[in-house]
Amino acid sequence: MSADQRLKIASNFLLQAPPGELNDVFNDVRALLNDDDLLQRGIGGAFSTYDTEQLTPVKPEGASDEVLLTQYNHDSSSRYFDPRTSSTFEYDHIARKAGPLENGVAEGQDEEARSALDTALQKYVREHFPEGRSGVFVHDGELVACVNSGRYSASNYWTGLWRSVWRVPVTGGTLRGTLSAYVHYYEDGNVQLESSKDVDAGKVEGKDANSLAAAALKLIRTFEQEHQQSLNEALTGTSESAFRQLRRALPITRNKIDWAKIGSYRLGEHLAAAGARVGS
Repeated sequence: MSADQRLKIASNFLLQAPPGELNDVFNDVRALLNDDDLLQRGIGGAFSTYDTEQLTPVKPEGASDEVLLTQYNHDSSSRYFDPRTSSTFEYDHIARKAGPLENGVAEGQDEEARSALDTALQKYVREHFPEGRSGVFVHDGELVACVNSGRYSASNYWTGLWRSVWRVPVTGGTLRGTLSAYVHYYEDGNVQLESSKDVDAGKVEGKDANSLAAAALKLIRTFEQEHQQSLNEALTGTSESAFRQLRRALPITRNKIDWAKIGSYRLGEHLAAAGARVGS
């Protein structure tokens, strides 16, 4: 297998890593590939794609707030734009380290609308997401509002991430969103939930930046709460029906099998004896 083929497989593994588990997957891939030089040369693109898709929050040196890494504030290199400080910073995806804020960027003509929605979104996230971070960016004539809220508990074998991305034209128009949830539970098993929904929330209008932000936030709040409620109802129904049907009954001994002692079970003898009884 060529080096490019091995890198492609390694990259696919990384891109499928559950939220909060990228380092664990990387360590496994590193052991399988057994070629650190090759990893250093070719794996950066997978890390960058993963971080921007996950809306990964990072804190640049000297910054007071975290900044989300997204495709909407990423330039063609390894630099990201922080609109709250009108600055850029570099992020090393492999080392998982953000550089200092620098190179001040002049505020654009859409900054008033962006700032108003950013302020409203921060308040909403503080009220509804204990581990939430947010950011609002101007991209291709639209305000893009992003929310990331992750809870990771490796010691208890579970991770979870909520992401949402909302787009509305700077001057008002149709609000469109994508809502995503990912939960991974892996104690004595491997259970994953991945949900994604596209939303056309309707028209947003306002006579000024603040009223436009308020109108957008009202719809964002409504649709996110509805989606979270629908997920709760679906999971409650699943746990009471589908999971119960999937649960395997205990063996004839009425005891769980101790897999650590599987070698001590005399299954062959029991089967042979049962066969002899059937034959007679």
